[in-house]
Amino acid sequence: TQVNLLLLLSVYALWGFVRRNALGRKWLVLAGTAAGLMLLTRYDAVIFLPALSAFLLVFRLRHREARPALGDVLIFGAAVLPWMAAILVWNDLRFGSPFLTGLKEQTFGEPFLSGLLGLLVSPGKGIVWYVPLIFLLPWCVRGFYRRAPYFAALSLVLTVLPLAFYSNVVFWHGDPAWGPRYLYTAVPYLVLPLGEILTTWMRRARALRLTLLLLVVSSFLVQLSAITVTPWRFWYRIEAIEQRTRQPFHWGARRYHYYWDVRQSPLLIQPDNVYQVIRLKLGEKRYELRVHPGPPGVSNPADKYPINAFAFWWLDPRHPIFGSRTRGGLAALLGFIAISSLLFVVLELRKKGEHGGVTATTSVSG
Repeated sequence: TQVNLLLLLSVYALWGFVRRNALGRKWLVLAGTAAGLMLLTRYDAVIFLPALSAFLLVFRLRHREARPALGDVLIFGAAVLPWMAAILVWNDLRFGSPFLTGLKEQTFGEPFLSGLLGLLVSPGKGIVWYVPLIFLLPWCVRGFYRRAPYFAALSLVLTVLPLAFYSNVVFWHGDPAWGPRYLYTAVPYLVLPLGEILTTWMRRARALRLTLLLLVVSSFLVQLSAITVTPWRFWYRIEAIEQRTRQPFHWGARRYHYYWDVRQSPLLIQPDNVYQVIRLKLGEKRYELRVHPGPPGVSNPADKYPINAFAFWWLDPRHPIFGSRTRGGLAALLGFIAISSLLFVVLELRKKGEHGGVTATTSVSG
């Protein structure tokens, strides 16, 4: 998402500032601008601002530089301020008050433990199932902290913040959506430490290396199933199941109840959706979803989404901005970047194998 990209850019700029021993405050301007645009995109991204500011303060204070610390935070805040002011003006023009956001429904009130477990381990939304690579973190965290203690601490905070915040939100699941979408911002900081396995690849146990490869493939297949067929086909099937069991389906944050039913997990149904669409393309019409599963007034995804076809975004004719050639070009570019990155990793692993691996280094600046 845009918030994920802008937060990552802000973190990258702050890290660039720290890595250069706090020289070049232009990095702070870039970090603040990215953070401000992040707020302009989603107001609830404000939860990350204290963590970004604290990162600067802790770095300076650990080096006994109290006065420059205040200047750093002021520069960062000054870059954020125009975008925050724009949000307040927009709210005032649209809703009659700078502090109204247009939300009509109750936001908080979900039992914390219920939301926390739902986001972490529920069959329907648990992030550990949508990003299986997370299971390797115990083998990486210590080396990652030794290599970059400040950045490791920031990564931990940026992971815990959305988890703690949204666990108490009524619509913690973010539905209708694929996976725990409110935790998307945490994914980069959960994956980055895994690089520690690659730095000592040849010295790792064979079982761990094999596990890494299996989890990489699993994570890839999970994401591939999500982009091959629209997840809205899953929602259509959930509606149909509800109707067959005489439990009319209703949209609403408190009305979904598939999260702890393994049989209704999107991670199981979505691969079957891919299979059904493939069979449908081969001529088996019994897999075509056409009949509205519920009474009039119940949302029907079939009206707006291509649930009976492949849904690769670069082939989607409904895209409002780019033409088909532009989308195809973007897809080719992203594919080239992915393949190039994979080749780079393979070459680095071979190089490290020839030299017996490398050990993690400790950075003074984190």
